[in-house]
Amino acid sequence: MDAIPRMTKEELRERRDFEDLKVLDVRKGSDYEASAARIPGAVRESPNEVDFWMEGYSREEPLVLYCA
Repeated sequence: MDAIPRMTKEELRERRDFEDLKVLDVRKGSDYEASAARIPGAVRESPNEVDFWMEGYSREEPLVLYCA
């Protein structure tokens, strides 16, 4: 399995200006609810249901997942 690339928040900001990235917030429900921090435009997906929701995304489109 290939390593999953990581990016800084600065890299994400820059890339979102030039690329059509899907950003997924995969924090646990309690962590998500306890935080006011959100990335604008991010879609909330449950980390416990990856097998279910992953089918709805194309393997061809870039996805950025964050959990912190």
